[in-house]
Amino acid sequence: MKDLSLCVLFWNEEKNIKNVVDKLTEVFLKNKVDFEIVTVDNGSTDGTLSLLKKLKKDNKYIKIVSIKHNKGYGFGVIVGLQNCNGKFIGYSDGDNQISAQDVFRVYQKISADNSIDLCKAKRISRKDKFIRMVISKVYNNLFRILFKVNIQDINACPKIMKLEVYKDIVLTSKDWFIDAEIIIKLNDLNKKFFDVPIVFREREQGASKVRFITIIEFLKNILDYKINKSKWKKI
Repeated sequence: MKDLSLCVLFWNEEKNIKNVVDKLTEVFLKNKVDFEIVTVDNGSTDGTLSLLKKLKKDNKYIKIVSIKHNKGYGFGVIVGLQNCNGKFIGYSDGDNQISAQDVFRVYQKISADNSIDLCKAKRISRKDKFIRMVISKVYNNLFRILFKVNIQDINACPKIMKLEVYKDIVLTSKDWFIDAEIIIKLNDLNKKFFDVPIVFREREQGASKVRFITIIEFLKNILDYKINKSKWKKI
């Protein structure tokens, strides 16, 4: 069993893959982490999968999970985590907006402090598009008001948790609500969270998958969970 099994999601990110995988590998090796990178091709229609296969030939730390058709961000996370088996498991995005060093810092914190059940990033500086910042602010404020969870930046990645903590919950969200579902269900179990401040970099290659309609999706899921909480717990 590896110390860290990190799932990285790629959806039409062929321009970012090599940089993301190479940098993560470099930083983890430099810091002597026993790790694997579970790369998830989340139904890409570009050259993502073929490039991952090419990189794997020279990188023994890569595991490839291929999803034929994109069923949503959350579905990719769920499938990716199901293929992780480290003492600590987690996920991050393959858009190269989070530095490998910051990913390591999140892992470093949770691996050094046994009282922490889930450690995640908190974006203290954001250089992405204005619409994403608006969506994030509205969503986070609503979330904290409705669920009374003392945590900021719900959707920030990476998120890394203890394997046994992950096994205590069943995840079902196929869309962007997956981040909130994880936080809500672990909060209900009185698990301890910790935020590590990071810089969220501007995207250099590829296109963002977040759209304005995403906020409608967020609102729908928040209300459904709040109203039908017992249903979500039984799933």
